[in-house]
Amino acid sequence: MINKILKSSAILGYIALQTSVWAANTTTYRIEVIETPEEYKSSFPIGINNQGDVAAAFPITGNRFEFPVDVSLLDFDQTDISLAATLSSFSDGNSTFLDSVKKGRFNSTSLSFVLNYLAEYNGDGVHQQIGLMRGALSDKDNLEELAIFDVENPETDEYTYFHTEQINDINSLAWIAGSTSSPLTKTDIDGDTWLMPEFIHRGFVRFSNRAVTLPPFYDDEDALGGFSYATDISDSGYVVGYASVAGSSTLDALIESCRINRDTVPEDVCLWRNLNNVQAQNSLFRNRAYLWKVNGNGDITEKRSLGIAIDNPDLAESLDYTSRAFAVNDKGLAVGESSVIDVNNQLKVQAVLFNETNVFAMTNPLENPQSRAIDINNNDIVIGTMYDTAGLSGVLKSFYYDIDSGSVEVTPLSDFFVSANTKAKAINDQNIIVGETDAAGLASGTKPKHGFVYDISTDEMQDLNDLLSCETDFTIVDAVDINDDGVILARASLVQTARDLMGNSVINSSTDSSSIEQVEYTVKLIPDLIAADSCDAPDNEVTIKRKGASFTSSILLLLFITFLFKRRNIHSKTI
Repeated sequence: MINKILKSSAILGYIALQTSVWAANTTTYRIEVIETPEEYKSSFPIGINNQGDVAAAFPITGNRFEFPVDVSLLDFDQTDISLAATLSSFSDGNSTFLDSVKKGRFNSTSLSFVLNYLAEYNGDGVHQQIGLMRGALSDKDNLEELAIFDVENPETDEYTYFHTEQINDINSLAWIAGSTSSPLTKTDIDGDTWLMPEFIHRGFVRFSNRAVTLPPFYDDEDALGGFSYATDISDSGYVVGYASVAGSSTLDALIESCRINRDTVPEDVCLWRNLNNVQAQNSLFRNRAYLWKVNGNGDITEKRSLGIAIDNPDLAESLDYTSRAFAVNDKGLAVGESSVIDVNNQLKVQAVLFNETNVFAMTNPLENPQSRAIDINNNDIVIGTMYDTAGLSGVLKSFYYDIDSGSVEVTPLSDFFVSANTKAKAINDQNIIVGETDAAGLASGTKPKHGFVYDISTDEMQDLNDLLSCETDFTIVDAVDINDDGVILARASLVQTARDLMGNSVINSSTDSSSIEQVEYTVKLIPDLIAADSCDAPDNEVTIKRKGASFTSSILLLLFITFLFKRRNIHSKTI
């Protein structure tokens, strides 16, 4: 009997040990959905701070229901006759699409016709312009659309949506850094209506109730003030990105051409038409990584170019060579990418550290044809991506690099298989990395993407879908940020009933059933060592049940075995 008791004790101890080890090394997560406003179909996560505030983005085209068309910018009798002919060919039963559209009434088909038509003229400064993106903010469980520079259009009683507002980061003070194309103002010039710009492109910082634009070094008014982009902001107020630092003779020629033809097209519209795209900005301006520092009053207390990883000053002035910063920590250490010239005199783009006036490449251009530094934490650990061509064709891999280690090499992340494309997105001050990776090694076709979490201390990558504490129809396809409490901001996909441009359910005419589509959600993954009974889900979309084999199940199993053991001991004593 004693032997049986000892054996039972050993088994019980082993199970308890394994359960405690499991609990110590495995974190499960419950899903908290940040609800998308009813005006939008999908939302895309951007960043989360240590207070749990979330920044996100809404694509506009095809994602904003009942998009507000400014009919006053359409001339159906002259300029837009082809659109008028198309709309006249269809009827909603009571009137033609054209008659309805003139009155501001749309259905999904007529709205599609108009939006597709406007897309052909996007950038002409005459027709309604449609921005690409709109930002959003949440401090609880609902995303709210942000109009940082946009204003209400009296023709539609809604925002104009003439320009793009892209949020890129949020710090723990809830200051937001991002970039915006120019707001456009309807202006009558000699009887014609033009959409007049204020600038080409500007980085910005939004505080609680105001926003400030970040000026570039080269801000010549003749060139609409140059351009700037803001990509990241630290809690200490450092902002990084990239900006124009010089013009070019080609730019001067464009300015002169627009001046000569200003009787045909307003000069600023001509410049905006030609400069409102990244390709033109890179080819007509010298572009450099840039740093600003802002305070709570909205003052810019510091601004400077961060340089380039090319020592030859004559070569460094070439428009062919650029640098961009993508992240900065509280010390002001910035990381990003820069043109470099290798020992074979070949131009490469490499991950770099910007430290005061020095720029250091982190990767070997002879081994990595291209790399980029994505983020840096306050422990001076950098993460980034690099292309691996060792026996494969351009597979994207990720790395981390400890600046203080003195190492001359980056450490690749150990991902799921050799051909997996892996992109690290963020690292917190606990040295936990999140990102996206290929989840299955298919022989051909598109590999499914899954969000991952990676612990530097163990060099172990885990698929976040395997760590959810609930069964769910969501798929975690990307993890974009993680705060110091370990809360992960992720993108989750869900297949659900399809909706058209007006937000109505789409019915498959051949089956008379609802069509389906994949919709993207912004979600928090909250560490949850004891699995919850349920996870949040979008209203009326899916029921999420608790996943089996959770930590709670292990505890219940342990308690049950303990109960049996005690019962057997009691029974033995009474015999």
